[in-house]
Amino acid sequence: MQTYYQILRQKESVDTTTIIGYYDERLKITEERWQIGRGSKLDFLQSKADLNTQKSSLVNAKNELKNAKIRLNNILGAAAERDFNIANIASPNVQYTLAEMLDQAKSSNQDLVAFYSKLWK
Repeated sequence: MQTYYQILRQKESVDTTTIIGYYDERLKITEERWQIGRGSKLDFLQSKADLNTQKSSLVNAKNELKNAKIRLNNILGAAAERDFNIANIASPNVQYTLAEMLDQAKSSNQDLVAFYSKLWK
């Protein structure tokens, strides 16, 4: 389960680093401003460094995702190179009480149903 959730975290990390387009646009704007004399070279170089940092983060996140998938494949006994996608299962915002959970377990768990039916005989 830990490996599965690690894959989910890495997948979200890869998805959030897709804001590289914004950094690329910022680089273009700062370069144009610097070229026409309205901006400083420092701003241009900073935006270039920021873009490179984001690209590096994306590569690292993709590598970590790939490694986590390989670990899960090894745990499952599947071929290490097998690729797969996982869906993020959103947890419902339902608040359960202990009494409700016990009632549901008593009615749906066959072992508990058999146990309680023997008690009531």
